[in-house]
Amino acid sequence: EVGDIIGPVPTEFGASVLLYVDRRSPLAERVASVQARLAEPDADFAAIAKAESDGEEAARGGDLGWIAPFEADPAVEDALRTASVGQVIGPLTLDDGVHFYRVEGRETRSLGPEQRESLVETAFDAWYQPKREAAFAQGLVTIADDAP
Repeated sequence: EVGDIIGPVPTEFGASVLLYVDRRSPLAERVASVQARLAEPDADFAAIAKAESDGEEAARGGDLGWIAPFEADPAVEDALRTASVGQVIGPLTLDDGVHFYRVEGRETRSLGPEQRESLVETAFDAWYQPKREAAFAQGLVTIADDAP
């Protein structure tokens, strides 16, 4: 029952005490429900995001702000690059869950301070990693067995 305390339960980290908060439908059902709601005429993306999202941006109606190149997961960037304004993209399954996006607009803008700092730290790796993986996959680069 909601509100029940369960445990202690042995886990790999020791013993845990659990509070039963809510029961959710299986992920596939929740994703299908969100897809159906987003496909309705005049669907309100922000309201659906507020109601269904587990992310910190849910309270803002899913608003992520402007996304600069190399700022998002490469799969997200590829989908966003080809989407038209107003188009909903998803479901996209990423390491942290299932995502839906709606392209609100496109424009060339200056980076904000947080975006600039984030890109300075991550842009090279975001650009280089797919190229490195492709080179290894094609056999263009190898690492010797005795390499440190």
